[in-house]
Amino acid sequence: MRDTLDGGPLAFGLVVGAHGVGMLAGSLGLSWKGAATAAGSLFVIGWILSGLGTILTGVAPLVVVAALGQAVAGIGNGIENVARDTLIQRAVPREMLGRVFGLVTTAPFVGSTLAYAAGGSSSTRPHPGPSS
Repeated sequence: MRDTLDGGPLAFGLVVGAHGVGMLAGSLGLSWKGAATAAGSLFVIGWILSGLGTILTGVAPLVVVAALGQAVAGIGNGIENVARDTLIQRAVPREMLGRVFGLVTTAPFVGSTLAYAAGGSSSTRPHPGPSS
C-alpha cells in the first residue's frame, strides 16, 4: 500500500479497520425488523458484495477508495457469515452441527494460514530497484 497508494501504517490500519466495521454493520443490519430475506439469497448477496468490495480495493486509486472497498467487502462478509450459519443450522441434523461447523470454519483458517506463509516467503526477496 505504501508503494501503490502512498499510504503509511496508519492508512493501512484504516483500510483494514474499514473491513471490520463493514462486517459489524453487515451482520447487525440483518437484525433489523425489515431484513427478512431468505438465507440463501443473503448468502449470494454477501458473496457479491465481498467480491465487488475486493475488486474496488484492488483498483483503488486512493486510500479512501480502498477503505470504501474494504467496507463494502466487510458488509458482504458479515452478511455471508450470518447467512452461512443460518443455512447450516437449517440443513444439518442437530447431532452433526458441531462437526459441520468445525469443518466449515476450519477450512478458511487453514487456507489463510497457507496464504500468509506463502506471501511471507515472497516478501523476503529483495525488491528490484529502479530500472536504468
